[in-house]
Amino acid sequence: AMGLPIVATDIRGCRQVVDDGVTGMLVGVGDPAAITDAVLELSGDAARRRRMGEAAATRAREQFDERRVVQIVHDAHRSAWESRGRAWPLGSLQHRTGYEVRPGVVSDAASIAALHAAAISTGFLSSLGRSFLTHLYEAMIESPECAVFVASDAGDSVIGYVAGTRDTGAFYRRFMRSGRAARAGLSAVGRLVRPANARRALETLRYGADDRTDAPRVDAELLAMAVSPSSRGRGVGRNLVEALVDWFRRNQVPAARVVVGESNEGAIALYRWAGFGEEQRTEVHHGETSLVLTWRG
Repeated sequence: AMGLPIVATDIRGCRQVVDDGVTGMLVGVGDPAAITDAVLELSGDAARRRRMGEAAATRAREQFDERRVVQIVHDAHRSAWESRGRAWPLGSLQHRTGYEVRPGVVSDAASIAALHAAAISTGFLSSLGRSFLTHLYEAMIESPECAVFVASDAGDSVIGYVAGTRDTGAFYRRFMRSGRAARAGLSAVGRLVRPANARRALETLRYGADDRTDAPRVDAELLAMAVSPSSRGRGVGRNLVEALVDWFRRNQVPAARVVVGESNEGAIALYRWAGFGEEQRTEVHHGETSLVLTWRG
């Protein structure tokens, strides 16, 4: 969602919040006429108001997000405590939540593939096997077009993940030209020759190329998400989706979509909570109805 520009007086505190001319306007102290002029100036310039509002929202998320502030305060107290030679008694914030959300690394790919295969067991990609999925997620993690976030517990085991891209077509084109795609294909060749899988492979390749909805074309996409059964109910899914949506915002992605099975009520509710709205129904695979939900920044 877009933020709002701020008009404030040029004093300590306000100067730390407002970047004059970027996220709002600073005016002289004790000058109500200047405040009036600034408000009128912004009210008459919608484009500038929108631009400043977006910059203000980004600044708020990056510098004043509640979790970031709590982490900064926690770390400052811990540093002061340990500088006096004392052991910090409270542990890490991760110890209280039980997990942390972080960017995925290549060594996470096998764990992500296992989660995908278990949680999305009826999906076409799962039918190609874990080796194929591992190669695919390694490519996503390495791709500049993609973002993969994982939730890991105190032992650094992956208990959930989300993957997204700024441009689904660009990612898959780059993947198909890579050596990793050849290795992935070899690992799944025995499965791909099965008639049902061959048909679903063609349907997957067509996906996005001949969009069957009437909605405006959206290139960015939340590609997949899964949380281990033992970790559900702890807010893991929400935090993962929130991390990806924040990545979309930081990368100035105007809109992103997610395709989810029409019967997957839990995932649909989560995506709607994150700001994805229902647009259209579609069929990626013959006879399987899905919803296309779209988030707009």
